[in-house]
Amino acid sequence: MTVAGAEIAGGVPNPVTSPVSAVTVAEEVGTVEAFNSFRSAKSALGSRVGQDLHHIVEQCQAAAKRSGFPLSRIYSTDNLIFLPEELHDQVSAIYNSNVPGLGMRLRDSSNGQTFEQQLEAGRNLINDLI
Repeated sequence: MTVAGAEIAGGVPNPVTSPVSAVTVAEEVGTVEAFNSFRSAKSALGSRVGQDLHHIVEQCQAAAKRSGFPLSRIYSTDNLIFLPEELHDQVSAIYNSNVPGLGMRLRDSSNGQTFEQQLEAGRNLINDLI
């Protein structure tokens, strides 16, 4: 089976033929599926050699003191993306860095923004790093 241009064998893309792109799991499979936990999402979606499953809108945004998004929205396939491990580490480091002039980390500066704003910003960051 081929998904987003990558050969799939047993649910795992071939890392040699898998292009790096900011394509969500939902875009790969053509449907949106929501889960109530990251564990259930990972169990259903499987793993990919050399890649991490990343939340574009961060898990911490489900907390009421942040943005209060439903867990099913955070763990939805239109918010999940497989990224090469090194790229995932870069994205996480950027979100953990301080924003000059704000005195807070980038991930904290997202608090209170709409889901769509955070999703767009996250996808733009990933696309800029690719």
